[in-house]
Amino acid sequence: MPNALAVVVIIALAVIDVGVARPPISNTNTLLRFVCGTNDAMSPATFSRNLNSTFSQLRSQLSNTGVYYAQTQNFENEDAVYGVAQCRNYLSSTQCLACFDVAVSTIEPACGSANGANVILDNCFLRFENYDGFYKDPQGSSDVDVPAICGNESTSEPITAFNQSVEKLLSDIRDATPRTSDFYIASTRQVGSASNATVYAIAQCVENASNTICKNCLNTAYNSLSGCLPADEGRAINVACFMRYSEFPFFQNNQTINLIPFLAKGSSSKCGMIIGVSSGAGLVLLLLALLLWFRHWSKSKAVGKDASELQGARCYSYQDLKVATNNFSEEYLIGKGGFGEVFKAVVDGGNIVAVKKLKQLYHHVGFRAKKEFENEVNLISNIRHRNLILQLGWCIDGPELLLVLEYMPQGSLDKFLWGEKKGTLNWKQRSEIIFGIARGLVHLHGEFYVKIIHRDIKSSNILLDSDFQPKIADFGLARFLPEDQTHVSTRFAGTMGYTAPEYATRGHLSEKVDTYSFGIVSLEVISGRSCSDVNDSGPRTEYLLDHAWELYEKGIPIKLIDEAIDPNEYQEEGVKKIIEIALMCTQSPASLRPTMSEVYIMLSSEPELEQRQLSRPTYIDVDRRIHIDGSIDDKMRLRETRRRRLNGRPSTVDNVVQELDCWFWAAGDILFNAVKMVVGKRSRMPALALVVIVLAVMEVAVAQPISNTTINTNKPIRSYCDSNDAMSLATFFSNLNSTFSQLRSQLSNTGVYYAEAQNLENGDAVYGVAQCRNYLSSTQCLACFDVAVSALEPACGSANGANVFLDNCFLRWVFLSLRFHLPLR
Repeated sequence: MPNALAVVVIIALAVIDVGVARPPISNTNTLLRFVCGTNDAMSPATFSRNLNSTFSQLRSQLSNTGVYYAQTQNFENEDAVYGVAQCRNYLSSTQCLACFDVAVSTIEPACGSANGANVILDNCFLRFENYDGFYKDPQGSSDVDVPAICGNESTSEPITAFNQSVEKLLSDIRDATPRTSDFYIASTRQVGSASNATVYAIAQCVENASNTICKNCLNTAYNSLSGCLPADEGRAINVACFMRYSEFPFFQNNQTINLIPFLAKGSSSKCGMIIGVSSGAGLVLLLLALLLWFRHWSKSKAVGKDASELQGARCYSYQDLKVATNNFSEEYLIGKGGFGEVFKAVVDGGNIVAVKKLKQLYHHVGFRAKKEFENEVNLISNIRHRNLILQLGWCIDGPELLLVLEYMPQGSLDKFLWGEKKGTLNWKQRSEIIFGIARGLVHLHGEFYVKIIHRDIKSSNILLDSDFQPKIADFGLARFLPEDQTHVSTRFAGTMGYTAPEYATRGHLSEKVDTYSFGIVSLEVISGRSCSDVNDSGPRTEYLLDHAWELYEKGIPIKLIDEAIDPNEYQEEGVKKIIEIALMCTQSPASLRPTMSEVYIMLSSEPELEQRQLSRPTYIDVDRRIHIDGSIDDKMRLRETRRRRLNGRPSTVDNVVQELDCWFWAAGDILFNAVKMVVGKRSRMPALALVVIVLAVMEVAVAQPISNTTINTNKPIRSYCDSNDAMSLATFFSNLNSTFSQLRSQLSNTGVYYAEAQNLENGDAVYGVAQCRNYLSSTQCLACFDVAVSALEPACGSANGANVFLDNCFLRWVFLSLRFHLPLR
């Protein structure tokens, strides 16, 4: 019966398909523009060899499924050739290569030994030069016009309706294209409300262009094409962008991109069309969707099977790489990362590459593991994007596993933020770095057929090319880790200021882990400070994230910007928007964070963001005090640290009371152990009840009245840390972070002054209460709560209980719910 139903559906769709059939798709490689450079190469023979190598490498990159942009360079005897090629995204790989071959055959006989040329066709674009400046500024100062090529015939549709539809469609794709990660949009629009005619349009910028260049170029293209109307088709062409419309289809209907997410205010005409759809048309769309889903499902197996067989990386000889790095000598060492050392090498007669020697955990692996490593690298090498490091090859025939990577002459981003080149990046470079990192993550998370979560986005993993364009390194390397050596444990060796709390404490992995890290790196780029740097200038010690949130909540986020940046280089509203997006990425829980696609759209939109209330994270950053797999020695050091902090304070009345309080709780520990020995393990709850009652009486005896000071003074009056540490630190920190988050969420509601929460996981529980004075506003209450959390963080570490009294609020957490039933004085 299901098969019979499927046959009926397919027959119905076939009838519908015939009924709505359009003219055949036109994929002609029409030549639109062709320019040869005016200067000849100094050494034609050398230049010709470099040019042929460049063409070969560009073609090799474009031969990979889903790759529409290629960029490469070749040096020999200082005669360099830099090349880029780009196909329209509606083409198949075969069609893309066919267009590329036409472009090459057009250039080669006509330009001779010219040291530069570009050719633009309907379906692709090819350019080479003897300098790399056009990577950053493809237009330069002499090619800013975007001339239009108009069709010879007028539209056969009503002119007014046709003109309005075309102008609205071109306006929408002009605005949306710079907000996409690959600078490409294809869309259609119905001509009028009573017509069955459709207009087709695309817009594309060359991927090495900046957002500003893309916007300006497409705006000029839009103005040029407006002059073509009412012609039935038109093209606007430039080395930086391409825009085309036609009343004849030149791509498939299922190759369009939804514009609404990329338009700041949506599309009213689109909404009107959706509302006006009849029920019959809705049924047609439903049936078409079923067919498309079926086709996608049936093809997915083939894609999965062939993906690892795409043309990928090259297998290098260990001996060749050993010679190229002078036996991996120190003079060739250019960096050390979390996965191993990186060396500079010259291979294949002059190509500069980076060779990563993976750490000991990869050494001396068996044949099967090496084969899996080879397959994984070959798979990941097919990921090609302008903001991702290109993996060129691998080596498995030596004692160590090696990766051969694209070489980045400027090194890592951290050197330019707080290293030896601190303060040399201007605001334009910094903003483009933030945009580029976002673009790269969007590609990893959703545009490659295998979703890849980086897990370790940080400034030292962001490399810069000669034009200071960012490229993300080390993506996919976590896939190579042995099963007994997880990414979490290997990255917990030091400060993890970039790591999302849910991943650090519970190992919960999602793409929002990269979103969090992106937010931290963005704050570093803006401020020029490392996330682990401590700011001691204020009333309390603050890390970068704490400092950024405090400035944001005070309404002065602009003070975060690096003082080395010239104020004339930026607009304050634009900087504030990026800071707000970065903080949005660091919210907890992870569900509050945007996806990287949403981040990129927000970055590309106008400075004004939709007003939303951000939720400041209140978790404890465990890496600042103890590792998840901390030893008994770690716990003893924590106890000693707390003891010194208490003993080192001035001997005021409050501190005397606090010390008495600590002694009472220490006595409680002894009392509990004694009672447990008498009554046995089975009677633990009565024993705990007895201990808690005694301790409560002791607390009442030493409790001090809270002074009545001014409303805005969040002065700590008393704080206490339990003498015992949690048994399972990972579980405890997870519960504690969740408890803080829930307490703060409750207190954020107007008129709420008391909050109570509990979290249980794996038999470990954390119970918390918080209370504000009723004369406070919600903002003042939350401010006091944040001070309370920050007061307990550095002192109490992994203690399984603590409390702090302030003038305006109170916070306490314990591992026993029984204490909640006792009055707190």
